Amino acid sequence: LFQKITMKNDSGKLLVKRLKIARLTAGALVFAIGALVLMGWLLDVTALKSLLPNLAEMKANSAVCFLLAGLAVLMWQEKDGADWRGLATKICAGMVSMIGLLTLGQYLAGADFGIDEFLFRDAPLSSADSLPGRMALNTALGLTLCGAALMLSRGSRRQAQLSQGFALIAGLTGFITLIGYFHSLSRFISLASDKNMSLNTAVSILALAFGILSLRPEIGVMRLALSEGLAGTALRRLFTLMVAVMVSLGWLIGRGRMAGLYGPEWEAPLFVVAGVIAM
Repeated sequence: LFQKITMKNDSGKLLVKRLKIARLTAGALVFAIGALVLMGWLLDVTALKSLLPNLAEMKANSAVCFLLAGLAVLMWQEKDGADWRGLATKICAGMVSMIGLLTLGQYLAGADFGIDEFLFRDAPLSSADSLPGRMALNTALGLTLCGAALMLSRGSRRQAQLSQGFALIAGLTGFITLIGYFHSLSRFISLASDKNMSLNTAVSILALAFGILSLRPEIGVMRLALSEGLAGTALRRLFTLMVAVMVSLGWLIGRGRMAGLYGPEWEAPLFVVAGVIAM
């Protein structure tokens, strides 16, 4: 794959080599987080389920998905590679998408398919928690998109571009959740439900999205981002600026809510409007 990207100088080749290392590191991180959380559920160790005390825990189904997705990123290689790797990658990706889609279906239909506590029983966080064991809605959306992105990543050029689009949207869900945790914006941690995406889930989705984007760097937005021309430089700088703006907006909106200028219900609308104006 990386030999197909033509680089005019040594710095370009070094960038591609580092990107491959970063992709493998991201896959290993996602796999490790999933494995540790599953161990936490198996041994009933709360510290392994959540990064910090008193925060939302990663659910067992989410941990299984991250373990499978991380493994898929680690095993991934192009069509001309070993067939068993391609098949294993598709199986892992398909299972991730299936679990995510079934969870989304439960939210949309207001039903219980019996998958939330299939592996482990989960004690409700409160008497109002009627969905023990169920991952958050934004988590289910992010995992569904990541699974679909992994399945499409070994396809045609158009499918690979679609894969990158899915990965970007999934990464955005994790990034918004991190903003919510860092600035205590409760509306950013959940998505139209009382279930919060856990902090370790947000980190895992971001790492997974990056790993997926790095699978085909010769195509789509990654080709542009890695290019040494004016467009690539502008895109990298714009991304850095966007991150800085969103973090700053999150901080300002959080301070306004804490000062009593508005209620939590105004956090998301203010963030969207301010973000559009800033951009």
